[in-house]
Amino acid sequence: MKNKNVALYASGAKAGHLEVALESDAPYLVLCLEDGTPENKKGEARHLVKQAIMNYSDNNKICCVRINGSDTEHWEKDIEVLFTEGKIPDRVRIPMANNVLDIQKTVNRIEALQNLQGKKYLEIMVENKSCFEELSNILTIFSEKIAAITVGGEDLLESVGRPEEALEIRKEIIRCCKEHSIPCLETTYMDYRNFPGLIADTHYAMQLGFSGRSVVHPAHVNICEEIINSYV
Repeated sequence: MKNKNVALYASGAKAGHLEVALESDAPYLVLCLEDGTPENKKGEARHLVKQAIMNYSDNNKICCVRINGSDTEHWEKDIEVLFTEGKIPDRVRIPMANNVLDIQKTVNRIEALQNLQGKKYLEIMVENKSCFEELSNILTIFSEKIAAITVGGEDLLESVGRPEEALEIRKEIIRCCKEHSIPCLETTYMDYRNFPGLIADTHYAMQLGFSGRSVVHPAHVNICEEIINSYV
């Protein structure tokens, strides 16, 4: 069974990566305009991603775009290109939000362009302590719009400072998501050739209570699907 809680990342800056992701059997894609996309490639990447969405017709896939944060000069242009003229992404993944206002800013801009009433189209990345501290309000205010919460890795740890505290925060994020019946996804496992490490890390994530995870390589999808389905 295909598990739509395993999200395959693909760099928006690389046409070949987008093509591989779109042609893979991954049922859930995150096309990334933020992390790993050089500043001088941001404009090119957003147009590559838009063309990928426009030209791809498999409606059985969830197609999500990780836009740039609202504290950057890129986020508004990302939204303008993605949410005008033709097919739009199913979801947007919002990185580095600090509070309700950051998310509301993005929502307002998107909904000025598209009528998305009744649609769960937001994925919020909890990547810092500020966002965590406002998570209960975020989940309450945007509950009808949030499709998933994703948990940061190194960024969250850097914001918190201590691994022990970061682990407790991750557990609390999972608990809050369960309380609101919203999927909570583990971050990517970056050592993509280390399959035993990926397997162990995915089992650990499921034991903590995560709903699924993001992955960085098509070969990870079936491995993680099998593990996640064993916990359902």
